[in-house]
Amino acid sequence: MGTMDEAEQGAVGALCSYQGEVPIRVEVEGVTVSNDLGWSPHDKACYYTDSGARTIWVHEVSPRGGLGAR
Repeated sequence: MGTMDEAEQGAVGALCSYQGEVPIRVEVEGVTVSNDLGWSPHDKACYYTDSGARTIWVHEVSPRGGLGAR
């Protein structure tokens, strides 16, 4: 799930994950507008879009399902 700055002025949002555990884990901070996720064919990379920054990030996917390095 993603959060964003409603005014789209600052990078105060985040991309978070929930894997049946509490608390929800923050995967990426400093997001303007969380928007869109995509996966590589073998699920080893996650493509994440910050529309406010007009950027698509690529993250490694850890064996446990969390996001690793960009």
